[in-house]
Amino acid sequence: MNNSEDLRQSKENDFGVAPVRINEFFSDLRGRLSLIAHASAVEDLLRSSDFEGINKREFLYKPYLVIGDPGIGKTEGVKSSIDKVNKALREEGSPIQFGYKELVLGQKLVGALDGIPVAMEDEQGNIRTIRADELPNEERDGKYGVFFLDEITTADVQQMQPAMSLTDARRSIGDYKLPDGWLVVGAGNGPQWDNFMRLDTAMITRFITYNVYTTYEDWKEYALERKVNPYIIAYLDWKNEAFTNPATEEENMERRENLGTAYAVGRTWISFDLELKRMCIIKSLQQGKSQVPSDYFDVLTLDDFLAAGNKAPLGSSTVRDLVAFV
Repeated sequence: MNNSEDLRQSKENDFGVAPVRINEFFSDLRGRLSLIAHASAVEDLLRSSDFEGINKREFLYKPYLVIGDPGIGKTEGVKSSIDKVNKALREEGSPIQFGYKELVLGQKLVGALDGIPVAMEDEQGNIRTIRADELPNEERDGKYGVFFLDEITTADVQQMQPAMSLTDARRSIGDYKLPDGWLVVGAGNGPQWDNFMRLDTAMITRFITYNVYTTYEDWKEYALERKVNPYIIAYLDWKNEAFTNPATEEENMERRENLGTAYAVGRTWISFDLELKRMCIIKSLQQGKSQVPSDYFDVLTLDDFLAAGNKAPLGSSTVRDLVAFV
């Protein structure tokens, strides 16, 4: 059985929804955004077909819910999908561009004024709605966009309820209404992770739900777009198992007291590459160089790599293995 099949089967019962590779979700999202951008043509086609009686708003704007392990690229993949659609729209001469707004529900205090909208009673006893700056505003953020509700499966029920009001037919909280051209995408970690709050059936049915996993092949496509160092990609081509390889128990004992455990996931490798590039630029500035070396493997020491791995975090054994490979 190949690595992708192992991952697929391991996720089979995580969320009660058949697992798919994360790139399938991103492809579907790009297709939906394209439909929204060409809504007039879509409506013409619907009128000329047997589909005329369908709910056009639900057809175009039914929200997504994507559930998967942390660090596999759910947030960055959504942003990248928006960028790709926007580029295609510009190339065809369309004036439509999609914006992006993000609200991290799991980090909001219940009733916080800088959080999601809550009903508050003022000194005169009147109920007024407090709205967060994170909520999409058409004048400020554009007519079209994706509103990304992150950490949706770790949010308190009092955080969840107002957010879920944006996913029903009214798409509103109090006197706030989500702009017509904005699509809601919710994301969270699965039930095997801490603080998971299972959504009830009524909430689940408001979404098109994806239970996603990633493979090295999925990440590699994204890494090439991000111009991750080719030696890192070559190393992972050679040793696929290092892509999601946990640190050793001894390495984690050194970190656990204050920082938790180190575990390689897609996000970790991106952070590792970014930290090495940052170190390379700092050294270039300190040495008065006018150009940054084309390859940080030529200028950084093993200690630099270990320090970057500690920040990412990657286990030191993985970092040493990578350096030895190069």
